[in-house]
Amino acid sequence: MANLATAIHAHAMAQQPIRLIIEDRLYPVRAPQDAPMPYAVYQTVTGTVVNAAEGPDTTRNDHCQFDLIAERYDVAKDLADAFRNAFSGWSQPHRTPSVTSCRLIEGSERDDADPPEDASDVWVYRTIQT
Repeated sequence: MANLATAIHAHAMAQQPIRLIIEDRLYPVRAPQDAPMPYAVYQTVTGTVVNAAEGPDTTRNDHCQFDLIAERYDVAKDLADAFRNAFSGWSQPHRTPSVTSCRLIEGSERDDADPPEDASDVWVYRTIQT
């Protein structure tokens, strides 16, 4: 049975602009320790079952997050644009799982940067989308 994580992964990997930047480096929850950059991580940060008058429904309201990681700020932003274009308005109502609506919350995107820890390290730029 397919789940939301599987659907997110399949949809992202079907998008050429995303694949051109990260190839197949898209990971659920966390990336491997030494994953080559750029890459993306996705996770569900909250999720609730929608209740109907008859009781719990199979419909869920999940809130997902994308962490887009690169060695250069402009690459992180290009990746953010690719994910925003791919997932804003995404739906697959007739597939399993059924996705009726996907939106990235306006104004929720934020940038972060981690400086090198030593001379052999690089800056790591992160754009977070929810």
